[in-house]
Amino acid sequence: KGYRALALDVRGHGESMQHNGKTISHQSFSSTQWNAATKDIAAAQDYLSAKKVFVVGASIGANLAAVYAGRNPERVQGLVLLSPGLDYKGVQPKTELESFEGPVLLMASEEDAYSFDSSEELDSAAAGPHEFVQLKNVGHGTSMFSANPDLMKTVLEWLEKN
Repeated sequence: KGYRALALDVRGHGESMQHNGKTISHQSFSSTQWNAATKDIAAAQDYLSAKKVFVVGASIGANLAAVYAGRNPERVQGLVLLSPGLDYKGVQPKTELESFEGPVLLMASEEDAYSFDSSEELDSAAAGPHEFVQLKNVGHGTSMFSANPDLMKTVLEWLEKN
């Protein structure tokens, strides 16, 4: 579709957890360390040399994306939040969504009760245009794409519209 995109492992995820050949456990991360991961999003945006971006996040990454957007509204055009929560490891996005005026797409699956209920509340709290796509039997976070390959099309269409 012509988008420039960067897949990012923020601190506490994926290859960022490797140090000197050993895997570091993210279970020991404090809420301060998790909230500092918004700096990773800023660094990625700087790397892309983009003035304004759409930020897509899954699970705690969704929370980090929303916190980043609320704190940097001049840098974020919109958000796609997959399986967010009201509080993952001390990263709480509701206050930021209440002030972020850009468009927000939330997606969660009914059987993922915590994320689903959180998405309903976050959808109600969003200040800007917002949409909540309610799914069934597709799991949590990025695994939703494997369970339902049409979701990528939904996200891309939403990006085009916004």
